[in-house]
Amino acid sequence: RTFKDVLTAASLSAKWSNADAIDTAVTASVPGGEEAIKGYEIKQFWPFNPVDKKTTARVVTPDGGELLVAKGAPQIIGNTLSSPEERAATDRYIDERASRGLRSIAVAQSADGGDTWQLVGLISLLDPPRPDSAATIRRAQELGVEVKMVTGDQLAIAVETSRRLGLGTHIMEGSQLMADKTLGSALMTQVNEVDGFAGVYPEHKHRIVEALQGRGRLVGMTGDGVNDAPALKKANVGIAVAGATPAAKGAADIILTEEGISTIITAICRSRMIFRRLETYILYRIASSLLILGFFFFGIIILKFEIPTWVLVLISITNDVSAMFVSFDKVHTSEMPETFRMGKCLCVALAQATVGIISMILLLVLASPERANWWHLFGITLNILAPENNYTEGEVVAVMYLALTALIQLNLLTTRNPSFWWRFGKHTAPRPSLILMAPVAAFLLAATFIAVYWPERIEPDAGRGSMDGAGWAAIGITWAYVIVWWQISDLAKTIVQKVFRVSEEHVERRKREGTPLPGWVAAMDLPNQWASRASSYIGSWADTVWAPMARALGQRVRRNPLTRAEMQSQMSSALRYFDSSPTK
Repeated sequence: RTFKDVLTAASLSAKWSNADAIDTAVTASVPGGEEAIKGYEIKQFWPFNPVDKKTTARVVTPDGGELLVAKGAPQIIGNTLSSPEERAATDRYIDERASRGLRSIAVAQSADGGDTWQLVGLISLLDPPRPDSAATIRRAQELGVEVKMVTGDQLAIAVETSRRLGLGTHIMEGSQLMADKTLGSALMTQVNEVDGFAGVYPEHKHRIVEALQGRGRLVGMTGDGVNDAPALKKANVGIAVAGATPAAKGAADIILTEEGISTIITAICRSRMIFRRLETYILYRIASSLLILGFFFFGIIILKFEIPTWVLVLISITNDVSAMFVSFDKVHTSEMPETFRMGKCLCVALAQATVGIISMILLLVLASPERANWWHLFGITLNILAPENNYTEGEVVAVMYLALTALIQLNLLTTRNPSFWWRFGKHTAPRPSLILMAPVAAFLLAATFIAVYWPERIEPDAGRGSMDGAGWAAIGITWAYVIVWWQISDLAKTIVQKVFRVSEEHVERRKREGTPLPGWVAAMDLPNQWASRASSYIGSWADTVWAPMARALGQRVRRNPLTRAEMQSQMSSALRYFDSSPTK
């Protein structure tokens, strides 16, 4: 048969409009275009589906005869051929072309309604990866993401394509995934170790995701077709690529609007930057909250220190506003996947808060005229209140207000950096953004002027305690004291971060080696294990208790729907009950 005969037969079982990539390539290559098939009448057409992997058409030839024409995956078409010689020739053609990374499609026809099939010819297609695919995969691997190729192509093509992309050549065939009905540990291990999968059917994709998740992996899956929807739904992150079907988009978590997969790298980097900002926010909030609570517990209850309520409110407001700007801070994306560790956050925040509480209590003792009264060492005399007044001296309140505000605001600079606050770099943190520094500087400047000049006679809440400006000398000494203790707090945080960083390295190395963790590393991971167990317990409890209740309630509502008047009556009764309740 001639080249034209093969392409003409292939075009009879192809779509000429709204065609996929293969049909477009076939129809565009037919000599003469649609004029070449004008004498043929297509009576019935069976489109491609991922199970049969072929398209078939029933056509009437120009001489009045009837044929079945099919084109599709060569291994599928080859299995239908009646001649052993043609099957062998097809296999040789597939292997030769696949070794060069070329895809093949086979074309066959039947003149007896499908009882016997004859080979018309084979067509080679060059379907190289996108130019940016290799670079994208390489960047993903640098970010600690393991990439596995999943394709419906045969094994030889998958091996060659995977080699070109730098993924490795250990490829598993899809048929092996369904060898066992149950997903055993041996299969999960094999799926975890291979570089990709070939000859994959829709049900195989779901099994791949399930197997990887069974090994504790977080799985991202890309897809575009209806048959990809179950796997996209099962994956931790389903990604529908550009041009995906509505079913795939509905099942996905992320929908790409541009061709290619390089956008996924952007999503990974930005998500890790968001994680860094959230971690900074959590550390800052826990550390500042513990500092405030610890100081007021020891200061007010034990040392009988009284501070005006409005001062506490002012400290809280400035604390909250500064925390909002963490979302605009500059951060580096991490080179490895991040895992939230509650134990780490608590230990780092506790280290900072402990140093802060000690420094504030010590300053209160040093600054109080009835205790250490260290001001005379600097030649400063505070205008203290009369001894018979039980209120705390106004100048001491101003000093403590500035010290608390300054230490809390400066904690933003320490919590954002896993190393020392001043050590900026690729593996620590970039310089803080102007959007973050502006409110911090503004609040520190405002707190300084308030602590220096606040008039005693102004009491916004008219409550117990008062504040009186302490003057520049006392406030300057307070600033020096705060900066020294801030550095100590930063040192404590850096040491704790270093300990956790070493423990994480131990965990990663022992995972690769399959050896048990050292006792101190396992102990540090206990809070995370307890949190995970508590989370799963609460989730299972909600599933077993609340879900049946919700279903029962829904069934009851469907069986006994309330009218509008009945609903209004019941709501009115409930409101009357709450209005009359003494515990409202």
